[in-house]
Amino acid sequence: MRTPKLHGFKNRFRVEYAPVNLAKLSGATKGTLITPDVLVHDGLLRDTKLPVKVLGNGDAPAGVTVHAHAFSRSAQDKLQAAGSTVQRISWPEGLPVEEVPEPAETDGATPAKPKRQRAAKEASAAEAAEEASAPEVEAGVVEERAEPEGESES
Repeated sequence: MRTPKLHGFKNRFRVEYAPVNLAKLSGATKGTLITPDVLVHDGLLRDTKLPVKVLGNGDAPAGVTVHAHAFSRSAQDKLQAAGSTVQRISWPEGLPVEEVPEPAETDGATPAKPKRQRAAKEASAAEAAEEASAPEVEAGVVEERAEPEGESES
């Protein structure tokens, strides 16, 4: 009776972000580089202990480069429409992250699942074995495989 009852679920792996709306960035001049350190210097963030996520509330500044750890879909669309550059950075290193292109949408068909590496290796090994056991054909000459002993045609 004295132990507390656990209500609900707490995700231990949830990432807490420091949110920044586009409305706060709208005063930036063209050609400005906006990073988490710049946001702290300008007083838009308290510190850089948390990763920064740019949200799409407000108007996007034109012609700026924004480096942040995450972007909402609406913020990314608004920044690109305004002619600004968006660059994701890693946490906590702050290094640029290369974007993985999204798969192209098909005509309502579900995308094929990628093959497992192990299955692909087994398939390539099976193909190599078939090629080794098949008779070779070179310049119209067919080399026949030797028959095992005891099995002769009569």
